[in-house]
Amino acid sequence: MVLASAGSVVAPLASFYAQSALGNCRSVGTDIGFGSLKPSLASNPNSLRFSGPGDLSNTPLIALPPGFSYTALSVTGQPMSDGQLVPGRHDGMGCFQQRRNGSFIREYTLVRNHELLVDDRQFGNRAGVVVPSRRKWDPAINAGGTTNLVVSHAGDVVRDYASLGGTVRNCAGGVTPWNTWLTCEETVETPKSDRRFSKKHGYVFEVSPSEQWSAEPLTAMGRFNHEAIAVDPGSGDIFLTEDRGDSAIYRFRPANPNPERRLENRGRLYALVIKPHQRADCNGDALATRRGEKTECVDTSKLMQPFLGQKLETSWVALEDVDPDDDVLRVQAQSKGAAIFARGEGMWQDRGRVYWCCTSGGDAGLGQIFEFDTATETLRLVVESTVAGQLDQPDNIAVGPDGTLYVTEDGPGENGVKGIDADGRLFPFAMNVLNEHEMAGACFSPDGTRLFVNMQKPGITLCIFRDSDQQIALPS
Repeated sequence: MVLASAGSVVAPLASFYAQSALGNCRSVGTDIGFGSLKPSLASNPNSLRFSGPGDLSNTPLIALPPGFSYTALSVTGQPMSDGQLVPGRHDGMGCFQQRRNGSFIREYTLVRNHELLVDDRQFGNRAGVVVPSRRKWDPAINAGGTTNLVVSHAGDVVRDYASLGGTVRNCAGGVTPWNTWLTCEETVETPKSDRRFSKKHGYVFEVSPSEQWSAEPLTAMGRFNHEAIAVDPGSGDIFLTEDRGDSAIYRFRPANPNPERRLENRGRLYALVIKPHQRADCNGDALATRRGEKTECVDTSKLMQPFLGQKLETSWVALEDVDPDDDVLRVQAQSKGAAIFARGEGMWQDRGRVYWCCTSGGDAGLGQIFEFDTATETLRLVVESTVAGQLDQPDNIAVGPDGTLYVTEDGPGENGVKGIDADGRLFPFAMNVLNEHEMAGACFSPDGTRLFVNMQKPGITLCIFRDSDQQIALPS
């Protein structure tokens, strides 16, 4: 069973916010979504004949509902337009689309992360992300980074190249209102902890979908085990997750919240506080807390089910030493009362609300999804998984053109892309039938007709679309 708040849960629809709290603990089940899934072959089998993992042209990669198809592109080990090989461990991803005369052109640009370690050998590519020195942060290593892919409307690669290198474990990130990609390092390695490195790691980097920029860390956004970001287009504030079992949620307020081209490395970093001593409307339970020497921190990793759908009051505390030599930024935050989250991962912004996944949160450790309302500064737990198989450790998250929420799974066993409709019901959308590795990086094209998602291993980017070429929206 997936517990969810009363009525509509996660989709940012008027019907949800028009409902008043019902004052009782509730759970809801599953929906049929777009229909039953069936394993299918890629529409472009030739792209899978010659790749690092071998010939996959006659192998179904995913199962989809009726009326949907997919193409497979940019497989680990294949040659790219810049002469390098496609790196492995495809992860977080953003999609960009230009307008011409007020209409979207029928071509997409993806900026894709690669969650690679140093000397990570992946299906024919042992070099990692290889870039010229100007686009490389740490000159001593080749590991993770980003690649850019220009994709046709038919779902084929037009051009691809490496865009950022010398970084490590580029896991997730997020798109910005000024049309760039912020890529996040999920590591805190330093030359002191690993002699292979010549610079500190654990930063956010900005990547252009069309230009070739130098590699410059945004140190003002904090050094920690980064995962994802989401930008509030109204205020320019940038929200950040941290992949730790006792992580914090951060908010960066840029000195210039509306850059024309590229973010400045100036601003203030804050951590989210959930005010303690709030009680559940449904049964009067208190929030779980951890007591420190001077403060009390709300611990959202457990005993949160009575608070499903309930607005919780929050505040923010400013952080001072945001670029520490050690992995202690969350410790500083929690010493000031910042709330604790169980592995904050994927994050997405939509219509004034920021959503994020806590992959191992909840009493069953199967994952939670939170929603932060930027207008009221309140937080809701909107989903908590309690039964394996319905939602297993949600990772990346995206919002579809109709407000439906889509999450990728990173749990044991079968993984895929699950949707959550306006009534909080869960449905499978695309399931990995090739192996049991995670799917990652789900993102919609701005015109809403394409869902791009990665199979992290063996490293394949998929373009999913309706056969009718219409937007991917649930039947009304």
